[in-house]
Amino acid sequence: MVEKYIKKLDYLIVLCPEINPEDDGKFFDFKKGLYLGGKARMMASYKAYTINNNLKLILVADYNGVNGGVYKESQRTNDMKNYLLKLGVPSNSMQIVNSLPCTRHNIVAIFNSFKNLFKNKNVGLLTNLYHMPRALLFWSELKEIKEYKNIPNTPVVIVSENLIETDLKNKKDIRYIRRLELEMQGIIDLSVKQYKDGCINIKNKKLIIRNEYSKIIKQKGKLLLTPDEFKKI
Repeated sequence: MVEKYIKKLDYLIVLCPEINPEDDGKFFDFKKGLYLGGKARMMASYKAYTINNNLKLILVADYNGVNGGVYKESQRTNDMKNYLLKLGVPSNSMQIVNSLPCTRHNIVAIFNSFKNLFKNKNVGLLTNLYHMPRALLFWSELKEIKEYKNIPNTPVVIVSENLIETDLKNKKDIRYIRRLELEMQGIIDLSVKQYKDGCINIKNKKLIIRNEYSKIIKQKGKLLLTPDEFKKI
C-alpha cells in the first residue's frame, strides 16, 4: 500500500537515527536496553529509493561540533549518506541538512532550507513508528508560521516498520515499551505546553542557547531557528 505513495514523492525527509562515534558508521535497532530503530530507518530509506529512484532523500542531523569556531557536517548525516552509498544510492539523490540536535529543530532547518522548493511538491517524512507522532506535532506547530506557507500542511507519512522487515519481532518487547513510554511523555509535555526544547529556551523574551551551539547560531541562525526565535537572539 505505502509503495504507491512513495512512487509519487519528490522529496523524502529522513530524520536522523541515533548514532555515536563508537558505532563506527553502523546503525542499530537496539542499544543499551532500548529500541532505537536506526537500522530499520536506514533500510527503509534505501527501500524507498528502490521504489522511486527519482526522489531526493533529505538527510538531516545536528552539526558535528566546533573546531576552532568552524562547524562541519554532522558525522551522523555523513554516516547516513555513506551507509546509503554502499547500498547503491547515488550521491546526487541525497542532500544533507545540518541543524540543531532536537527533532523540532531538525524540521525547522528543513523548512528554512526548502520553504520555496517544497511548493506544490509531494513531500514525505520517514522515521520510526514510535517517533512519528511527535515529529508530526512539531510539523503541525511550525506550519502555523507564515514564512512556511509553501510547506505542505502535512507530509506523506512513511513509517519504517511498515516498509521493511525489522529486527523488532514483538511489540511487547520491553525495549520497545521503554521507548514508547519516553515518547508518550514527550507528547504529554507538548500537549500541556511543558515540553523542554533540547536546544534552546526562552527566558524574559530572550533566547537562551546551549553553549556548544552559540557560535553556529551566530553564523547561521536564520537557517537553524524559526523567524521568531531568531528575533530573540
